[in-house]
Amino acid sequence: MQKICGEIVFNQTKEKAFEELTSPYFSAKLGTGMSNPRKEILFQNERLLRTISHFDVIGDVEMESIFIPESFTIVTTRKPPLAPFAWFVAIQTLFDHEGQTLLKWSEEFEIDEANKCREEGIVSRFEKNEISHFQKVRDFFR
Repeated sequence: MQKICGEIVFNQTKEKAFEELTSPYFSAKLGTGMSNPRKEILFQNERLLRTISHFDVIGDVEMESIFIPESFTIVTTRKPPLAPFAWFVAIQTLFDHEGQTLLKWSEEFEIDEANKCREEGIVSRFEKNEISHFQKVRDFFR
C-alpha cells in the first residue's frame, strides 16, 4: 500500500471551505492541468457526488465522493477502470487551527499488477501532481 499525505493552512472558515470543496466544479476554479478536466456529473445529492472526469492524458476517471459535514470530511474513491491503481481512496478533513483552517489530506492506494514494474515512477509523478493540486487549493483560499 502507498500513502501520500499532507496538510495546508489557509485563511477561510472551514464551513466556507467545505462548501467550496464539495462543489462539483471546484477543480475548474483552480486553473489548468490535471486538476482541470472536463467533468460530467453522474449523480449528486447532499452527501454523495459521482462524476466522470475526461482527462486528455489518462482518459476517463470515475470518482465517488461522500461528504460528511458533521466532521468536515470528504472521502473519495476511484471506480473501475482504475489503472494504474488496484484501489484508491482519498480523505480530506478540515479543522479549526489558530484562527484559520487546516486541511489534512491523505491518499491511499495500491498499484495494479500490470504496473508494478513502474510503481516508483508512478508514485513519484502522482505525489508531485497532488502536492501541486493542494498548493492550488491553498492559493485559492488566500
